Amino acid sequence: MKKVKKHISVLVLCLVSLFVKGDNEYQQRLSSLHYSIPLPYNDYIKNYIDYYLSSPLQTKKILGLWKHFEATIEKQVKISQMPDELKFLPIALSNMNPSSINGAGASGPWMIMFNDGKMQKLKQTSLIDERRDWEKSTRAACNYFKDLLNIYNNDWMLAMAAYANTPAAVNKAIITSGTSMNYWSIYPTLPAETRDIVPKFVAAVYIANFYKLHDLSPEILDLSMETDSIAVDRKLTFEQIAAVINVPVSTLELLNPIYKKKEIPFAETKYTLRLPKGKGQLFEDKKYDIYSFVPVKPVDDKPNIKRDTATASKPAQPAIFRVSYTMKRGETLVQVCDYFDCTLYLARYWNRLKNNYVAPGKTLYFWVNAEKKSYYESINTLAAAQKKKLSVKD
Repeated sequence: MKKVKKHISVLVLCLVSLFVKGDNEYQQRLSSLHYSIPLPYNDYIKNYIDYYLSSPLQTKKILGLWKHFEATIEKQVKISQMPDELKFLPIALSNMNPSSINGAGASGPWMIMFNDGKMQKLKQTSLIDERRDWEKSTRAACNYFKDLLNIYNNDWMLAMAAYANTPAAVNKAIITSGTSMNYWSIYPTLPAETRDIVPKFVAAVYIANFYKLHDLSPEILDLSMETDSIAVDRKLTFEQIAAVINVPVSTLELLNPIYKKKEIPFAETKYTLRLPKGKGQLFEDKKYDIYSFVPVKPVDDKPNIKRDTATASKPAQPAIFRVSYTMKRGETLVQVCDYFDCTLYLARYWNRLKNNYVAPGKTLYFWVNAEKKSYYESINTLAAAQKKKLSVKD
């Protein structure tokens, strides 16, 4: 009975593929693409295309990430001498999220399994995971596909199915279905996490090529397409970097996804830190300040808070002291940061602010050099004209 049901499923799928309306807009558009990897069309693929179109906000975010990293992925695909359209696969595999991880332990934009990553010589520890690196993971995925294509006689669909699971799972499905070497024939017998890789891939190709026809546009990232690379040879947290050179932690995470705990560990060999274009020189200029920076925990935004004397007595030299400031009407957080000689990141971190807006009358807290305590405390009582003339120097 089980075998009869499987054969019926295969027959239905084949009929759908053969008799789908020729004027279907999805099918016509896919047919206009001249790629090396086959782009079939059926109801399974249609459902995934519809899924992308029914979630416009998520799709715009995915497209924004893909547009940003397309050149990086495309370059490695080309170097590996693989078909250009393979660059669309991370959309289907991970939604372009380098921190993705599934139940089987696959991770990174290409969702590489731990053992496969090890075979491709990607470093994987509790602190570092090179499967998350855009360049290295793309090269590793391309190399793995070369092996799979050799196994499956250049059949891209079977190779993708094996990539999404293991060759053993695909081989078992082939045997179970009667030794058929056709992806759609073995589709019903493939594991659930494997069988939809081809429909997802084709849908990803469609949405990346034709999103404009559906009034979609990639989400614009506040991130330079070009980056600076810095060699780091000592332990360093993203928090230290963000506080001193004013690069958001979220940006550092996006550019440096291999660092699993938002920190670069100590190593005898140097690690690479990617920064937005132009921030590399600033990092070098402020290197000592970055390495010596000690973050102070944010305080509760409540009146009459007790000073945390234990925290205040232990920071590295010079000693620091907490002062308060009441936000005045017409002032911006940027202006107040200038008064207290600190970055926006630090002001938001200390005061647990979700954005740069601060309502008039709200009390803010700043950690300052203890030797200048009196000076900083006096700022709260100055008139607007006096504060405009402030020039705080280290």
